[in-house]
Amino acid sequence: MLERIRAGEVVSRSSEACTFKSWDHTGEPYLALEAAIAAGPRMTAEDRAAFAGRLLRAQWRPGIWEYGVGIQRPDSDTTASALRALDRLGHKVGLEGLRLFYNPRTRLFHTFRRPDDRRGLDLPPQSREKHGGAHPCVLANIWLLFLERGQLKGLARQVLEPMQRADGGWHTYFYDSPHYSTRLFSELLTGFGTEHDPALERTLAALLASQPQSPTRDAEALIALAGLARRFPSRSEEISQKAKAFLAGIQSAQLADGSWPGDMIWTALYNFGPGTVDGYDHFRVRSTSLCVQALRLWQ
Repeated sequence: MLERIRAGEVVSRSSEACTFKSWDHTGEPYLALEAAIAAGPRMTAEDRAAFAGRLLRAQWRPGIWEYGVGIQRPDSDTTASALRALDRLGHKVGLEGLRLFYNPRTRLFHTFRRPDDRRGLDLPPQSREKHGGAHPCVLANIWLLFLERGQLKGLARQVLEPMQRADGGWHTYFYDSPHYSTRLFSELLTGFGTEHDPALERTLAALLASQPQSPTRDAEALIALAGLARRFPSRSEEISQKAKAFLAGIQSAQLADGSWPGDMIWTALYNFGPGTVDGYDHFRVRSTSLCVQALRLWQ
């Protein structure tokens, strides 16, 4: 993991099927968060400074980042991830840049700049028009940033209710893993009082009903389950049994070099032509980061 970080390989590449290659070898401001969490205990002061320096140099404008550096497409999700990563690296940056994405009418952060005031919360399935709105997976990341900074005291249940799926998981717009938003919302809502416990109980039911899929997705489920086990100690035995199934899959999938197989991170309809653009975890940094976090929580 540290070798990948030092080599500047905290990036994604497009899949073979994707014809849009301009974002290949980009994405570090977004992917840095999971890498910083996983590798943090082993990083030297020099490692932290070098990693933080790359993120600071990648700013689109002060306090604002874009996934594909040089694409001129800043987004609030990458911005929130970069800010959270820098917090963990000891380089706190102000939150003023997020104002670029804030819609005062809806009081939500849109994913991309210059939000269309006619759009509010947009749920899957994707459309090019919906790209201009606010998305649950992105909002959860931004709200976690504010929570970690001590600037979010709570969220209204009526704001959250449309974002939760009927099965108890949480809607994701850009990200391929069905557990991505579920993990973020589990982390977010367990950071408040008990007012969101009914929603979290539905989330727990969804995770207990799910089956192992891939190392990355199973790791996200395990991270969510760890927080829910702390919130609902009376369910700890049931949660532990489910966790064992996910852990067995992760342990058996580890590669000889200590990493885990990469997975598709995100897929989006291309705004300027037919087809989709995507980001694949080619260097296995995100998959390994998430698996390390999950194993640390459960072993």
